[in-house]
Amino acid sequence: MNLLGNVFLEINFLNAFQFKSTAGANLTNTDRKSFSPVTFWNKGDKNTLVNSLLEIRNQRMELVWNNTLTYTKNFMDSHNIVVLLGSEAVAHSYDELQASRTGFLVEDMISYYRERKIRSAFNLLLHPVGARFRPRASYPDRLNLSR
Repeated sequence: MNLLGNVFLEINFLNAFQFKSTAGANLTNTDRKSFSPVTFWNKGDKNTLVNSLLEIRNQRMELVWNNTLTYTKNFMDSHNIVVLLGSEAVAHSYDELQASRTGFLVEDMISYYRERKIRSAFNLLLHPVGARFRPRASYPDRLNLSR
C-alpha cells in the first residue's frame, strides 16, 4: 500500500506580507511471503531438501513541512524590497521485520496458513532487520533590493 499526498495554505495580510505553508507525506507498507516446498524433481543440487517459510514486512514514512513568510515593499516608485524567511523540516523513517522457519512436517498446513493470512511465521520467530528515523531542518532566508 502506498499513500502520497500534500496540502498547502497561503495567506496575504497587511498588504505587504504573504505566509505560505506546505506539508507532504509519503507512506508505504509492504508485506511479502515466500514458501519453498521440498522438491525432488530437479537434477543435482537444485533440489530443495528442507522446506521454508519467510515473511517480510516493512514500513516507510517521509514527511516534509515548509513555511515561508515574504515581505514585499515598493517605495518611491523605483525601489523594491523583498524579504523571505522560511523553515523546512524533513523526517524519514524506515522499519523492517523478518520472520522465518524451516523444517515443517506437513506442507499442506503451511498452505492453509498462507491462504487464510494467519501470521504463523511471525508467531514463531521474529528478526528485526532495521529501523531508522532521520529528522532534518533548515532555515532559508533571502533579502532582495532592487532599483
